[in-house]
Amino acid sequence: METINEYIEQLPIDDEPEVFGLNNNANITLQQKLVREFMEPLIGIQPRTSSSGGKSPDEIVLDIKYDIDKLFLDIDYLDKTRANPKSILVNPEEEEEEKKDEEEKKEGEENKEEDEEEKKKREEEEKKKKEEEEEKKKKKKKKNKDDEKKKKSPLGNFLLQECDKFNNLIKVIKTSLHSLEMAVKGTEVMSPVIEKVYHSFLDNQVPKLWADAAYLSLKPLTSWTKDLILRIKFMSAWLYDGPQNSFWISAFFFPQGFNTAVLQTYARKTLEPIDKLTFRTNVLNKKFGDEGIYYPDDGVNIHGLQLEGASWDFDRIVLKEQAPGELHIEMPVVWLEPINVSKLQKIGYYECPLYKTSKRAGELSTTGHSTNFVMYFYLKCDDDTPEKDAEHWIRRGTALLTQLDN
Repeated sequence: METINEYIEQLPIDDEPEVFGLNNNANITLQQKLVREFMEPLIGIQPRTSSSGGKSPDEIVLDIKYDIDKLFLDIDYLDKTRANPKSILVNPEEEEEEKKDEEEKKEGEENKEEDEEEKKKREEEEKKKKEEEEEKKKKKKKKNKDDEKKKKSPLGNFLLQECDKFNNLIKVIKTSLHSLEMAVKGTEVMSPVIEKVYHSFLDNQVPKLWADAAYLSLKPLTSWTKDLILRIKFMSAWLYDGPQNSFWISAFFFPQGFNTAVLQTYARKTLEPIDKLTFRTNVLNKKFGDEGIYYPDDGVNIHGLQLEGASWDFDRIVLKEQAPGELHIEMPVVWLEPINVSKLQKIGYYECPLYKTSKRAGELSTTGHSTNFVMYFYLKCDDDTPEKDAEHWIRRGTALLTQLDN
């Protein structure tokens, strides 16, 4: 009995991550989580009065407000009326040809010179023609309005919806920043909502007013704001310059909608039922920014994913173990190739979930999708190490994230 007690006393108080099939780096993640949970309440109860020689809370809040204003100097609302036809329409070439034809007709009509006698004779005929043309134009306008939705591509519709969400967020931010400045300076009454924004700035947290109008994120205020600017710039490039060779999937409010739009585009092209389609996730040997990344004939290229719980062999294009201290790694560009479900190969691949945040938990939204889970990626396992199969990476807790917490 004494021997058993001695053995038990020699056991560590906390089990090593390997006991649960996790990598040793899981200890680092756990420690970061504990520190974050410990610091959050401390930050919340810290005194708001200024110390001798330090800045007052009002000065700190205004400094943060002015810093955010500087970031938004080059940022404006996404103007859908200036959208590139290639980003919105199914056949932008036909639309451009129609516009050219109409312009040529107008120029031809303006350049016609008629004698006074001919004009008098044709006055009555022109009136009749004008009336008929006006009726035709009215009918054509009605038809164009009815066909407007049909002309837009699935990705075009998705882009316009995302632009509306970003414009709403920009409006909320600019309006609240103005009200905050007026309230701090005493020219406006500080409402309970603006007061919460005030305290969030002091805690370097995203105000609830902004978070409710924004996408899911766990970033603090400083990095959240910079990340938002990058998202808006990407959306501007897509809206004004045309479809991108690789899409930053992390930039979207609703990436599930982006995936559905890609499948709809392929379904219309091949006339296959969309419920019979899925994605083959082909990981390329190129990082975003490398040369040789082109828009594929079918599907799209995406980038910006972070791999957690595993690392990636860029040469052999397979999963591998993390290096000590390596918590995340940015994945190469991935080609989302629409295929029939029957053609999807799962043997030798790890079904890796993609989440929006590291929390990996969400709620079922009204659309029927999770607020956090996006889709599954099929990542190749290493055939040279059979013990590191799909079950091995499940125990490792391997997953993809659209963004990090810092």
